[in-house]
Amino acid sequence: MPAIIMVVITIICGASSLGFLDPTLAAHLKQFKLTPSVIGLMFLIAPGVYAFTAPLWGWIADKKGHTKTMMTCGSLAGAVAYLLMGPAPFIGLSPSLWIIVIGLVIMGLGVGGALIPTFQDAVNTAKAHGLPDNMDTFGLVSGLFNSCFSLGAFLGPTAGGYLQEEYGFAWASTVVGGLLALNAVIVFLFCVIRRCIPEHSTYEEREPLLGDSAGVTDVSKSQLPV
Repeated sequence: MPAIIMVVITIICGASSLGFLDPTLAAHLKQFKLTPSVIGLMFLIAPGVYAFTAPLWGWIADKKGHTKTMMTCGSLAGAVAYLLMGPAPFIGLSPSLWIIVIGLVIMGLGVGGALIPTFQDAVNTAKAHGLPDNMDTFGLVSGLFNSCFSLGAFLGPTAGGYLQEEYGFAWASTVVGGLLALNAVIVFLFCVIRRCIPEHSTYEEREPLLGDSAGVTDVSKSQLPV
């Protein structure tokens, strides 16, 4: 299912961007001669913003929909944050503590806005393709989310440490920002392509995943998320 693939990519990219800072941020902050307690507070900025804004993103995803729009905008915000934190060599900024703080705040907002809607989007997609609205479906989606998040949490620190050691923090953060921007483009193009598909054209995946033998009824095309 392409819609689920978009969710998987977004979760992995978001979790990787969060994990990237674990082995890299402290070393990058050494140039500012901060105390260990201040460095510890810097590590709290992005997760803190993420935690405080998560209920808002969840409410918007649940009540208003537009989950893929949130995933796109959140990924773009995360990309901007990483380009600022580096800062990216091609934007002509010098490393600054306040720019890093601003970048961490934007990253917490952006990654939260991208990750939180993925669960609701996956649930909507699963139900639209024939899975029942019960705890089994929610458990399946929860397992998918946690598996992808764990993979991203592994890839982020691993690749981040290597990239910083070989190319420095500026280029390493630029790579992460580029991946988030690429994810935003992929989700956006997916939405555009789905909207341009004629009403009579269908994907094979629009058939119920469990088949008629499981007692699952077909769904109308109007129920499919865009």
